[in-house]
Amino acid sequence: MHMKRYASILGDGACAKPLVASLIGRIPEGMISVAFVLVVHQSTGSYTAAGLATGGYAAGAALSAPLAGRALDRAGRRAGRRAALIPRALVFAAALVLLGLATARIPNALMVGLTVVAGLSRPPLESAMRALWPSVVPATRLQAAYALDAVGQDLIWLGAPLLLSALLVFADARAALVVCGGCTLLGTLGYVAAARPPTAESRPRGEQGHAELGSPALRSALAAAALYGISMGAFEIALTAFCNRHDAQSAIGVLLAVWSAGSLTGGLLYGTRSWKLGTMTRLGLLLSALTIALAALPAAGTVWLLGILLFVMGMPTAPFTGTLSAAVSELAPPQRRNEAFTWMTAMVTSGIAVGNAVAGPIIQLSPTLGFPVAAAAAAAAAAAALFAPQSRHAISQRDVPA
Repeated sequence: MHMKRYASILGDGACAKPLVASLIGRIPEGMISVAFVLVVHQSTGSYTAAGLATGGYAAGAALSAPLAGRALDRAGRRAGRRAALIPRALVFAAALVLLGLATARIPNALMVGLTVVAGLSRPPLESAMRALWPSVVPATRLQAAYALDAVGQDLIWLGAPLLLSALLVFADARAALVVCGGCTLLGTLGYVAAARPPTAESRPRGEQGHAELGSPALRSALAAAALYGISMGAFEIALTAFCNRHDAQSAIGVLLAVWSAGSLTGGLLYGTRSWKLGTMTRLGLLLSALTIALAALPAAGTVWLLGILLFVMGMPTAPFTGTLSAAVSELAPPQRRNEAFTWMTAMVTSGIAVGNAVAGPIIQLSPTLGFPVAAAAAAAAAAAALFAPQSRHAISQRDVPA
């Protein structure tokens, strides 16, 4: 195994420092939605208000992310990054602290409004780090860098719920919101301090700053991202329904952890290899593997067998995320790479919401259809990638930093 690729990336401060800072800032992604539900429901006794608060946060984040990415692209130097990221982090942290400390004394509408403000102001650290990679690693190790980034994100999905559980044991859900605000502010400050500013040659000049994001190949990659999100949204509901049918609600967290473990394993193995196939082809093949794994889940008759199948299903997940990042980086104009990555994140997030909404009524009618719905969406994503038009404008990662 060529683990030296990871060692060389982590051993370079220009890579490791912004990565670690961005991962600290991303910790809330793995626990904030549950914390919102707990805090708002405890304060109001209403799941309707809790749902509005969580949905408001997600909607605010999805709406503001591309604008934040565009501002970051225009920022250029470190001072510009400070102006683009730090005020957002301050507003984000302030909204969460206010919500965490004052929920007992504020009306429901203001409570929901604070979650919307938090969503609108969330700094796009995940997208910023992915846009930064081409400027801090050579082209030959870029895929390994994106795989490492995806593995780090999986660690957040695995570890943040455990952090939330510890906070609920030793404090309460309001403290979790304060911790979320602190992590994002700390991570943002660390990222801005550590991220290498782009070179003068890589900053847009004149009309170059208005390059379009609408190439057919990039649209296909973003469509695959949205369909993948739909698949994962349907999978979440289907997994819950499976555990309810088998009277194993307490196993949901363990099963998700097993899935994450498979994703971590797959991501680490994937990043150690050099791949000759094109990025979009690999994207389609990974989604095809995910489709097959999802299609096999209805065969599980027990929770134990489902756990084994979920580990296998997790194997292509982090490689897909890393390859999707590589595809967006290749296909987006360098001077709009941050914005492109925020669109990628928005497509996945919106897709998950759609998958949740679509799968719920279907599973209500037939509890066994959830996994096939997820597999069908993954198959559509694979087709979008495999039959994507060839781009004539893919950017060489060797030539242009983010």
